[in-house]
Parts: sequence; C-alpha cells; structure tokens
Amino acid sequence: CEQCERSFKSQVSLDEHFRGSPNHPKCHVCGRGFRNQPHCDAHCKMIHASAFCMQCQRVFDNLENHYKSSLFHPKCAWCEPERCVGFPAEEA
Repeated sequence: CEQCERSFKSQVSLDEHFRGSPNHPKCHVCGRGFRNQPHCDAHCKMIHASAFCMQCQRVFDNLENHYKSSLFHPKCAWCEPERCVGFPAEEA
C-alpha cells in the first residue's frame, strides 16, 4: 500500500487492508475499501449505477428517496422519480 507504506503478500490481503483501514475511502453502499477517492468514485459509478445521482455525483442507498427528499432537485411531472435525472439548469 503506497499510502500506508506497507507490503502485502496477495491482492486479497491488500483488499482487506483497504476495507479495514481508516486511511482509505470506502463505498458506503457495499463497504468495499479503495486505494483512493477516484477509485472509489469510479466503483460507485460502475457497480452501483442505479443508485448514483448524476447531479450530486454521489451514490445513495435509495435514489428515489434521495430525489423526493432533496430540495436541490427539481421535480418532474412526467417522469418516474427514480428515472428522472432532473433539470440541471433549473431550480426547484
């Protein structure tokens, strides 16, 4: 691990280190640990795409609840909330 300056015998051991270390970002959906924040963000966009908010650039446990509770996302009268990406240029 470059950040912690520790060596591991296997990729599995390194992955366990990322998950257990407070020095590495973790996916708040599945708990997987990552070398750095860009790797964590890429994981969230690819693996948890259905819970990724394109406007906020964050992953939520429930995207529909996020849209309903967010004051910053305009509400769409035509779309289903979980499929609506909002109108980035408009205010709620």
